[in-house]
Amino acid sequence: MAEENPPSPEEIDALVVRVAILQRVLQEDCTTEESEGVIRQFGNNFHLLFLARLIRDKKPNAGIIRVYLERAEGLDNWQKFLDENASILTKIDTILEKFQIYKEVIGMYRNIIKLKDFDGADAFGKKIDSDLGIDAIAIPIWRELNALLEQAAEAMRKSGIEPEQFYG
Repeated sequence: MAEENPPSPEEIDALVVRVAILQRVLQEDCTTEESEGVIRQFGNNFHLLFLARLIRDKKPNAGIIRVYLERAEGLDNWQKFLDENASILTKIDTILEKFQIYKEVIGMYRNIIKLKDFDGADAFGKKIDSDLGIDAIAIPIWRELNALLEQAAEAMRKSGIEPEQFYG
């Protein structure tokens, strides 16, 4: 098994610069659950259906494409849903672009934790936000994404598609 290397200070700083474009939430604006690190995801993994649409060209062999997107494309009303809901889908794509940056943050954080560098993980989190750490960027992304996913689920129902089959 190959030993993983910690991210370099330059890699950390480069990611922190990319994160600067993301909205942050203040601790006093968090719900009790959010303050405790509990961040709700509408439909569990429902967002993966839309993420698969977004990454298809870049990662055509990604497992979520087969599990979510190809299954959706096999449904009779999928194209109708896409055609009638372009506005919602564009908004979901926009927030998922931000979500991709958040996923990079999570990946780097997990890598540091995996190396048992808990002080380094804490310092990395504080570079993102001194109060809430990485949750400061996760909370606004999930709030916006959840609202859009709820709209998409309702639109799917109106198109004759049961969104629950993609909740995972």
